[in-house]
Amino acid sequence: MKHKFSLITSILFLVGFFLNSHIHAQAQQVNVTLQVDMSTQSVSELGVHVAGSFQGWDPSATELTDDDEDGIYSITLALEEDSVYDYKFINGNDWSGAENVYGDCAGNNGDSNRSLNVGDSNFSTPAYYFGSCGYAVFGCTNSNALNHDLSANTDDGSCCYDGAVESLFNLATNETADGTYYIDIHSYASGGPSIESHTATISVNGIEYPMGSNGCIQVEWSSTTGEPYYVCGNNMSWYYGIPVTPGETYSWTINIETCSGGQSMSGEYTSPIYGCTDSNYEEYNPEANTNDGSCLTVLNFGCTDIFSLNYNALAEIDDGSCIPFIFGCNYLNAFNYNPQANINDGSCIDFVYGCIDSAAFNYNIEANVDDGSCIPIINGCMDPAYMEYDSGANTDPGLCDVLILYGCMDIVASNFQVDATIDDGSCYYNGCMDTIAVNFESYATMDDGSCLYITQCSIPEEYDGNTGNNMIVGFLPAAIDSLPITNDDAYIVAYSNSGMLIGSIQMADFDGTLAVWGDDNATDVIDGAEPFTEVSLQLVNSNVLYDIVLPEIIYSNNDIMLFESANYQIVDCGNDMGCTDSMAMNFDPLVEFDDNSCIYAIYGCMDPYSFNFDPTANINQISAEDSSEPCIGIVNGCTEIESINYNEDANVNDGSCIPFTYGCMDSEAFNFNPFANVEDGSCSELLEGCMQESALNYCDSCNVDNGFCNYPILGCTDQTALNYNQLANTDDGSCVAILLGCTQASAYNYDSNANQNDGTCIAIVTGCTDLEAFNYNSNANTDDGSCTPVVLGCTSLTAINYSSSANTDDLSCIEAVYGCIESIALNYDESANTDDGSCIYPILGCTQEASLNYNSLANTDDGSCVAIVLGCTQATAFNYNSDANVNDGSCISLLYGCTDETALNYNESANTDSGSCIEIVYGCTSPSAINYNPLANQSDFSCIAQIMGCTNSEALNYNPDANFDNQSCVYSIPGCINLLAMNYNPNANQSDGSCVFPIYGCTNQLAINYLSIATVDNGSCIEPIFGCTYDYPFILNYNSEANVNQISYEDSSDPCQYDFGLRSSSQVCVDPLAENYFPMADPNNIDLFNSFVALNVSVNNDVCEFIYGCTDPLAYNFDFEAGFDDGSCIQYEDLTVGCLNEDYIEYDSLAVVQNESLCMTLILQGCTDFNAINIDLNANLDDESCFYNLMPGCTYENADNYNPQSNLDDGSCILTIMGCMDVNAYNFNTSATQDDGSCIEYVYGCTNSLAYNYDELANTDDYSCENILYGCTDDSSLNYNYLANTDDGTCISILEGCTISNSINYNYQANTDDGSCIAKVFGCTDSTAYNYNALANIADNSCLVIILGCTDINSFNYNSYALQDDGSCIEYIYGCTNLLAYNYNELANTDDYSCESVLYGCTDFNSLNFNYLSNTDDGSCIPVIEGCIFTNSINYNSLANTDDGSCIAEVFGCTDSTAYNYNALANIADNSCIAIILGCTDINSFNYNPYALQDDGSCIEYIYGCTNSLSFNYDELANTDDYSCENILYGCTDDSSLNYNYLANTDDGTCISIVEGCNDFTAINYNFSANVGDGSCEYSIGGCTNNLYLEFNLDAQFSDGSCETLLIPGCMNSLFLEFDPLANVDDGSCETVRIEGCTSQIADNYNPLANDDIGSCTFDIVMNELSSANDSLIVLNDLVINCSATLEPIYINLAAGWNTIGYTLRSPQDVIETLEPIADDIYIIKNNAGQFYWPEFNANQIGDFIPGQGYLLKMNNPIPSYYFPIIE
Repeated sequence: MKHKFSLITSILFLVGFFLNSHIHAQAQQVNVTLQVDMSTQSVSELGVHVAGSFQGWDPSATELTDDDEDGIYSITLALEEDSVYDYKFINGNDWSGAENVYGDCAGNNGDSNRSLNVGDSNFSTPAYYFGSCGYAVFGCTNSNALNHDLSANTDDGSCCYDGAVESLFNLATNETADGTYYIDIHSYASGGPSIESHTATISVNGIEYPMGSNGCIQVEWSSTTGEPYYVCGNNMSWYYGIPVTPGETYSWTINIETCSGGQSMSGEYTSPIYGCTDSNYEEYNPEANTNDGSCLTVLNFGCTDIFSLNYNALAEIDDGSCIPFIFGCNYLNAFNYNPQANINDGSCIDFVYGCIDSAAFNYNIEANVDDGSCIPIINGCMDPAYMEYDSGANTDPGLCDVLILYGCMDIVASNFQVDATIDDGSCYYNGCMDTIAVNFESYATMDDGSCLYITQCSIPEEYDGNTGNNMIVGFLPAAIDSLPITNDDAYIVAYSNSGMLIGSIQMADFDGTLAVWGDDNATDVIDGAEPFTEVSLQLVNSNVLYDIVLPEIIYSNNDIMLFESANYQIVDCGNDMGCTDSMAMNFDPLVEFDDNSCIYAIYGCMDPYSFNFDPTANINQISAEDSSEPCIGIVNGCTEIESINYNEDANVNDGSCIPFTYGCMDSEAFNFNPFANVEDGSCSELLEGCMQESALNYCDSCNVDNGFCNYPILGCTDQTALNYNQLANTDDGSCVAILLGCTQASAYNYDSNANQNDGTCIAIVTGCTDLEAFNYNSNANTDDGSCTPVVLGCTSLTAINYSSSANTDDLSCIEAVYGCIESIALNYDESANTDDGSCIYPILGCTQEASLNYNSLANTDDGSCVAIVLGCTQATAFNYNSDANVNDGSCISLLYGCTDETALNYNESANTDSGSCIEIVYGCTSPSAINYNPLANQSDFSCIAQIMGCTNSEALNYNPDANFDNQSCVYSIPGCINLLAMNYNPNANQSDGSCVFPIYGCTNQLAINYLSIATVDNGSCIEPIFGCTYDYPFILNYNSEANVNQISYEDSSDPCQYDFGLRSSSQVCVDPLAENYFPMADPNNIDLFNSFVALNVSVNNDVCEFIYGCTDPLAYNFDFEAGFDDGSCIQYEDLTVGCLNEDYIEYDSLAVVQNESLCMTLILQGCTDFNAINIDLNANLDDESCFYNLMPGCTYENADNYNPQSNLDDGSCILTIMGCMDVNAYNFNTSATQDDGSCIEYVYGCTNSLAYNYDELANTDDYSCENILYGCTDDSSLNYNYLANTDDGTCISILEGCTISNSINYNYQANTDDGSCIAKVFGCTDSTAYNYNALANIADNSCLVIILGCTDINSFNYNSYALQDDGSCIEYIYGCTNLLAYNYNELANTDDYSCESVLYGCTDFNSLNFNYLSNTDDGSCIPVIEGCIFTNSINYNSLANTDDGSCIAEVFGCTDSTAYNYNALANIADNSCIAIILGCTDINSFNYNPYALQDDGSCIEYIYGCTNSLSFNYDELANTDDYSCENILYGCTDDSSLNYNYLANTDDGTCISIVEGCNDFTAINYNFSANVGDGSCEYSIGGCTNNLYLEFNLDAQFSDGSCETLLIPGCMNSLFLEFDPLANVDDGSCETVRIEGCTSQIADNYNPLANDDIGSCTFDIVMNELSSANDSLIVLNDLVINCSATLEPIYINLAAGWNTIGYTLRSPQDVIETLEPIADDIYIIKNNAGQFYWPEFNANQIGDFIPGQGYLLKMNNPIPSYYFPIIE
């Protein structure tokens, strides 16, 4: 408190005040008005003062005044500008009355003073409530008002309640004493705003009554006085009376002007017409609108239709309730149950469950209820012999198409099998295999005799130029397939019309197109095809030249031509070419070589008007043998066999077919089908009759209903029933028994079950029936909910415990004693019972400054202080101190590992044992060994191997070392295993010597190389060509084509012509085995020796030329061309057949012929030593990788301490992990291995951002956080919250008044009840009304007019509307009121349903034929004669007609009392007695005796169990084996163990506990103690971490160098103009769909829609102008070159698409700079060298524009009048 000054403080203050005053003497001052609201305080007689730093804190020096007495005190002071002051208001003139404030208006020093910031202008403070930061904001505070102000907290009376007019007024009608009816309109005086502040008018039937000047409404009053009646707005109601005509309607309107504008309410009133308004009574008056209780006689309504289900014979008036007969199935559990049916017609159908989906595979046609069993049809081929076979299919709709056929599937192979579906590797390739032939085929595997030795043409070279202009020639696959291309070395060349090579493409690079290069028109030299000239193509294949025959190709720059088919001819290079096939139509027997020009006969009809016209036929006859006319004339008609008018002679269907329609064609039959045209024998005889099963005359055999059914009449046939029906002939179970009781629905004791009134009705009297209620009504028998409970409480308004809801004072009132009533407050007053806002609340917290969580704001220690304990607070540190709360930097990192030096995995660096130590256990470590020790971790080389293999010595792959058969045996299949043999057996794997080998050679006897012993023709036959075969200078007629040196077949003489001239010195060879043997000089050749020739030549065998090779035709390598055997022959029998695949163990390096069936065992390398710890059970070839001892260490290659010698990872791997390694740092990283300088120091403070004292710099919480508690901090407010530390502006001022909303004086503005409430009592306030309520203060329109009548509810003429009895009551007289009834009662006025019909019969009760239904005797009675009337009785009496119970029946059985089956009831012995046999007679017993007849108690129960004493579960008590015996199986039986054996039933102590964790040694959290992976492994993820690359991996944690491909965004769809071939990421830039065509506006075929010029433009029209244009370009070029061109710009119109332009400037310029202004409009530009500039990708190969150079420019958009700008 500021008034407690010490001497030192006072001196310092005065000195400071003096200095401050002196320093600021010259400062500027402003006027500040201080205000305080004292309306909530009791103001001291000493006045209100203010004290503060601006006046020396004097509590009595500065007084405030309240001139207008509104409770607000103020004073204006002159204070220095730009200053801050502290002050507080004082109620009185000393410090005892000083206020204490906390919150927004308080100072920043934590004290209770107000703070004042003074600026540079005059101002007033808000009128703060005394002791609070709150202040009054005036306005309308009622939320129900139209002008409610959310910011206001003090109501200023300005509220406007513009409720709807309906809430202000109400309308009712009343009747005066003289019988005149009037309208009663009244306003509500309570419960809502009255109309006294409103302007209102009322009009009735158009007559308006405005509010007068006196605030009242003048209303005409129709009374005996005739005086006007004034009604003021604040009265309860006003009245307007008019004489009325019964039934007439009157309109009324109320208009009201309110604070928000005008509103109105209107309605209508109809005057009453009294009478019976219930149409169920005879007295019903249709004109009446008001029921007067005159309804007396109830009409009997019901169904009067005798043919209805609910026909009522007693009904007088049909009420439309008749229910027609509805036939159908009314059985609830039937499939076709019809809930509408009320008569069962026998049509019910049982539920049949199954699949009802007709589209399902298992559709059940008989099912009517789907049981969910439907299986969908899965179509597919179900035959495994077909390629389309589908194992999952269940329905085959004929999808099997391609039969599995093995064969050659290579379409280019010579033995290509077109119907083969699986390639069996049998393909071979025919061709010329002679390397010296011009058509040698390197790919050929079998010589087909096609070798050509023609004069070889000059083969053209491939083209490698580029003129900058081209067109594309494209070939579809069918066109290429038709050409004789046999290898990828073949190529196609293009020639211009001048014979210039202008393009080529090799088949290895062929993509379907060939670029044909055109002339570069920018040069004078013709270096390509000229425009509009013809282009020809040739094919070079295996040194043979072919002309490709195509439609005419005309060169056009940038054009594209596509060919679907092609033909060819061999180019004749001086050879005799033509068709050599004798079967061809154009066969030429004189030509030497075939050029593919043969035309073959196609027989067929060539008449286009015939039915069988064949457009491909070229001979009009049936076949070569049959030359008759092949054509068949067209015959129109119906060709469908299943038609009535089928015409077997027709061959063309003319649509006239009439299909068969089967059915009954007999018009007299029941099922006659008028549409049938084929009788199917289904006719049935027509039988008419009634077909309704429920009818009396139902016809079961009829099939046509004739409509004459006689139906039963259903109804109640019980005459004693309430609803007995005399006309019914079939009882329908609807009889209703008579139940007496009160049937008056309006009676208090109305019995809803009663159907006949018994006069016991009691009238309802409503009211409060609760004896304990405040308003209990002793006369009431029906509670109307009006009970008001007795509410005890204090009813004194001045008491603090006044209860506004109490209606009975209980003497509990307590008078107010003011003070602080909060027990937790420091100034709590035990004697106070009413809080006066003076409480001072404790602030809990730690008050010890030396504590960790010291709270400077706390004034009450709550024991929460936490002492500071220094130490290591890092929980993961080795020396972690759990008691420490302040880190002192002493932490030591944990190093986990095995600390046992004797362990297998001892880690000397570890300081904390991880429990991972592995004890060394020696033994056999191979799991596949016989003596495998699962506990061993170090091999002792004791393993006994389990060797797997084939153990059958009969098998081909028998392994004598194997001791365990692995089912791999392969058994001998004898046969021929040589693939080269004619009888090769692919299934055989062991040769039986049966191979038969072919003898290849020429089998044509006419050939010069005919081999008589050949069995297989190898295509080597050489047809004889006769002529001189010797090429010597002295021979004149050497024929290079000849191969037989004789004149002809007939003439074998020497055909050579010799001319030696001078003596020849030519040397010849006379060795017959030589290739150049000359027989004419060989004297040993008697037939051919020519002495003349011999004399003119020189014989020298040194010039002999030999062809060496195998000359044995039976040999595998026989060479028919060899003339000298070189001993190289290899016989087939000598060939080694074996496995040539080195991947198999059976590989035979000496084998020559491969046989895959001999390759059986695939080589699998690995460690095969069973004593090694890394034995590979699958390996069959040791790769020397075995190791025998565990070598612990780091086995992760990427680790810093990777040990390549280790074979057991011991968890010691150290990975380079960057992070903070300072264990005393805030962000210490336990996983880091290298410090990255990122360490952050601990900063202590409150780290909760939601706390009141949140410290955003803190990273370590020190437990000092205080929660923000929002609420009202003004202790004078209604909702003051002493716990709140932050004011949320929700403070509500206390306003007293009536707060009970249903009170008359309810004050909606009040929030504190003052006990003034007056309760509303609704009821009838009219004292003349029947139900007048003297306690009511609000009329609720419940008044009832008194109606006279019979009020006795038990009377015959009881009037439920009557309110006053007029003595007219008539008692009920019950009886039969039916004149025709047997018991008609003429006095009865109420039928009791007792009427009985007259029924004739015997009425003598003692007669045999007494009829209890008869009430009139007809003399037919028969007397009773008693006796036994049963013929099979011993004492049967034939005269008796009434049995007297004396009959004794015959009982056959055993009459011997000692027998087992003695029958005491039998009176006739039937010899059935059986002697008694003792034993167990219980068939369910173990010792049941089937022969025993009497049980002797010896039965033994079955005891089931295992009876085998050697079994695991042997049960010694069991006497019956239940086959449950289990063998004893040893193993681990603990299901929580790692090696749990679910088959074991006897534990052998081998269980290994499961240790979960990460067991992957490559993981960063590898736990080598774990033996079960728990999915917790964490890995460092490598990948590309650069997002500029395509390989970028968002999850990668380190870069692994995988970044390779830079991202290139762009359009990746070639169908769009924006297509970028370099793009690899589609960026959505594809916008313009590419439309190919000619884009040149000057072209003949210009396409305005095209945006991509494909070079298809034609320019025939502009060709005439081409010459002059070229001249102009030449002149222009000269001008540019000679620098004589003008500086005037040359304009060029650039069209969209391709343009040919010339660069017109004198000097070179950079292409990019020059075209920069139009770069967005350019697609691409290229020069005559093919270099280009592509603006979109900023790709420039051109560099500079060259003066005079021509360019091809493709524009995206047209630019008119373009010229090249000069770049300075």
